[in-house]
Amino acid sequence: MTEFLEQLNKLIEKIGVANSFWLLIVVGIILFLRRIYNDHMKTKETNAVLEEKERALQRVANQERAWRVFFFTKMHGWTQEQCDRFIMMNDFSSPEESRNTLESKRQEKPK
Repeated sequence: MTEFLEQLNKLIEKIGVANSFWLLIVVGIILFLRRIYNDHMKTKETNAVLEEKERALQRVANQERAWRVFFFTKMHGWTQEQCDRFIMMNDFSSPEESRNTLESKRQEKPK
């Protein structure tokens, strides 16, 4: 801490009090903007990872549905129409739509 104060005193002696003050303000603003930018980039990266996760879950759900259809048609002789009535199809345009639809169906079930 004392080294920092010594360096600050040298800076003040070299460029003056007012210029040192403005220099410290500018450095503070630059550090603040850097922090905001880093937070923005982390949020952007997190959103990209979440979108990929949603796509992966949708892909797994579709694969699992295909296996169910295969199992019921080949092993039990069901028709495609019977499978479509029994197995829920998850065709949604966005992850938010799928989450809202599935959550509302869960809440509608009688207890």
